[in-house]
Amino acid sequence: MVYLFRETYIPLASIIESRQPKYAIKLPEDEILRHVWDDKAVPILLTALEKLLDLDIVGFQLVRQGETAETAVPTIAVDIAETSNKTDEEHRSSQQQVISSCVAPNYHSLLRISIGKRSIREFGVGKNGIPGLPDNNHFQIYPGLGASIGIEGITNNTATLGGYFMIDNQPYLVTSSHLLPFHRDSSVASQRQSWIITHVSGEDSSMRKGPLQKMSELLVNMTACCDACKQEEALRQTCPRPPYPPTTQASKDLCQNLQKYLVLECPTLHLGELKWYSGDSFRQSQCTQLTDAKMDWALARIDGWPRDMSAHIGQISRDLKIPPPNDLGVGKRVKATGRTTAMQKGIISHSPYTHLDRMDQNGKIMPYQEYPMMRERDDDVLGYKGDSGSFIIGEQTNYIYGVLWGGDMSTLDKIYYVPMLDMVDDIKEKAGTPNVSLPGRPAQTFSTGGGTEIDADVHKILPMNKEKGTFPIKAPLEIVAGPQQIWSKGHDEFATH
Repeated sequence: MVYLFRETYIPLASIIESRQPKYAIKLPEDEILRHVWDDKAVPILLTALEKLLDLDIVGFQLVRQGETAETAVPTIAVDIAETSNKTDEEHRSSQQQVISSCVAPNYHSLLRISIGKRSIREFGVGKNGIPGLPDNNHFQIYPGLGASIGIEGITNNTATLGGYFMIDNQPYLVTSSHLLPFHRDSSVASQRQSWIITHVSGEDSSMRKGPLQKMSELLVNMTACCDACKQEEALRQTCPRPPYPPTTQASKDLCQNLQKYLVLECPTLHLGELKWYSGDSFRQSQCTQLTDAKMDWALARIDGWPRDMSAHIGQISRDLKIPPPNDLGVGKRVKATGRTTAMQKGIISHSPYTHLDRMDQNGKIMPYQEYPMMRERDDDVLGYKGDSGSFIIGEQTNYIYGVLWGGDMSTLDKIYYVPMLDMVDDIKEKAGTPNVSLPGRPAQTFSTGGGTEIDADVHKILPMNKEKGTFPIKAPLEIVAGPQQIWSKGHDEFATH
């Protein structure tokens, strides 16, 4: 064993294979090591920034690494820039030397250090490349957490509908800012009078397999919708169609007309217009574990759907909560539902990742840290393109700890997210109102720590048959006959199934 500062150890090893899976460190086994690393090793490494940057080192973290979660052991994972050519044996030896001489100079040749190229990607841009994915890009009558969304007229950008917020008593969907083509260049925003968020995305629309599949899936959804109405008296009173499956001639005609309209005229379903977004920015974190927090969020007001969504939004949001001040969810088991990888589970790492790739206007490095969500099991796959915008939710607490913005494409073993507490403060500032809350919960008061206390909005939630399924699939679809346009037109290609 190599003793780090004579208090704890990192197992003996030379440079190891960087492609071995990485896992979050374990407590209580790694508790002493974690404190020594955070309190002593990281500050020492940050005093050697010039040496690290000269060797193209862009980040580091204390992890466990090995063939399996059971056999993985504590390791200093060092990332070098994806474009670096300093990957030969001589440079790798120098990279190891710099890290280990800072952390444990007496044992610098023996520390277990993993060195590999980092491939961090924002997960809201580009087409997927994993066979069998995407897994959650189907059309939903009422879009729920994890649904596919895009921008009208753009077919190569896809992101995830994370969930919903209420701002001044109006519903807004939450997603990632880098879905927008002007995420880093605000001047592009003026190219259009408005930017419309659609469900599904244009990319997913172009992946559909043809009218017959669309018609079949639509019939399944409509039948489910009618079954839901049949079971619930409250829904039956609001549904514009007869509360039974389309077996009568009248209901069959109604369904056929809707199919013809949706399939043949191929409209895009508008969710709403973009209202506020963070851009590629940082803000001072209110959480004591962090200095700065990366911002990457966008809000669109729900104003384009053909029917009021308050009951649906309240239903799927009713158990979600904003975490208490200073709670980043460190060490908590969490889950996220993304457009591409669907349900993902992991744990928020006890050890933060230190980024060295942010510069100020003068070219000075401005390190910052994040507590990523990491894999806990051997078969966990965390994040891929199209998953940006997903809510990171505590499995036991139902706290929304953040909104996913990216991850490491080379390993798919960790994802990064915008801290929810800091994001709420950022939204309040950009929206110019303190009235930012989650929908569908009983009245309560909470504070993010960065602003005044506010009352959560209260919304009526219609009853539902839990045995029949969730509200997004079972909710009634409003049909308006005649010349009135209930679906906004956009792409020539059908934007749903």
